[in-house]
Amino acid sequence: MLKSRLLLIALLASFTSFGQENNCFENLGDLQKLRDTSSSYRPENWDTAETQLEMNKVFTDRYNYSDSVLNVVYQEFHDILDCLMKNDDLEIDYFYSDAYFYSEMKSKIIQGQKAWIKTRDADAGFAFFSVMGGSFRIQQECYELVEATAERTDKLLYMISFLTNEEGY
Repeated sequence: MLKSRLLLIALLASFTSFGQENNCFENLGDLQKLRDTSSSYRPENWDTAETQLEMNKVFTDRYNYSDSVLNVVYQEFHDILDCLMKNDDLEIDYFYSDAYFYSEMKSKIIQGQKAWIKTRDADAGFAFFSVMGGSFRIQQECYELVEATAERTDKLLYMISFLTNEEGY
């Protein structure tokens, strides 16, 4: 778990330096590759977990990794918006200034993220009832959290592709 967290911290540091010299746009392909790692990530003890406690830890670690990937993509989204707000030579045919437009967009994404977290947690909490509160509950809840987090990461990547005019997502 510690290794995967350190890897993500290193990746975040490298992502924040992309594209900032000449423009605000990130390499979307690199973010997509990072996203793909969350669906294929297997904790170290994935194949050897035997007890319920060990299996619960495997599923919890997988969710934590997926959440870390989401946080990297979310931070990149904010970094792009911050850069766009500071950039004076963008041409947007709206009544409002570019800075106002991106500031409003940033405010809406923050509101949306907070609402999404509440919905995600409530939906995952339903897993408790779907397995009648048994020992499999934690695994089922983590599975639901991983799936919802992957969907949200995809949504954020789509929004980044819209902002950067990159195709492929």
